[in-house]
Amino acid sequence: MDGPWAHSANDRGERDPLVTHLKDTAERARAFADAFGAGELAYWLGLWHDLGKFHPDWQRYLLAAEQWDAGGRAGPKPQSPDHKAAGTLLAAEKLGSCAFAVQGHHGGMTSPAELQKFVGDAKLRESDDAALQAARSAIPDLAPGERPAPPSWVKSPLDAEFFVRMLFSCLVDADFLATEWFLDRERKNVRLA
Repeated sequence: MDGPWAHSANDRGERDPLVTHLKDTAERARAFADAFGAGELAYWLGLWHDLGKFHPDWQRYLLAAEQWDAGGRAGPKPQSPDHKAAGTLLAAEKLGSCAFAVQGHHGGMTSPAELQKFVGDAKLRESDDAALQAARSAIPDLAPGERPAPPSWVKSPLDAEFFVRMLFSCLVDADFLATEWFLDRERKNVRLA
């Protein structure tokens, strides 16, 4: 098995290399967030959003789900293991409350208490060590040397909450577009026209 992969094969039989997807999402998120002075922060969130896909269990799931979808439907459809925890844990460690964006990039942002519970889950930490180790091997510059600062306009708790929601929006849009452009080149060309 080559890989690791970010998504099942597209209709042309191509797979999306995970590192390519992460870097593409990171660059798109940076471009969106540059407009409000947070390009660097958004870049790291984009790079980390799917780090859990490095885990061997997630890669096995992806191939099993692809086979199931192709007609090998023996039993129920495989269930996806979590792929957000590894990136959420790294974001919480390196960027604090910006971890909300990674943790919620598919299901929506949670409350501070729910994020703390998620980040404090020893089972998640243990299982995602393998994903983070593989990610560090594949992406040597996986974390910033210094913690990027939020823009100077973030001065109050309300500003900070609004700021994280803006980062979340940049990440979700960047991830969606990176995935769409891999899966559907015709739509990509329409968007660029």
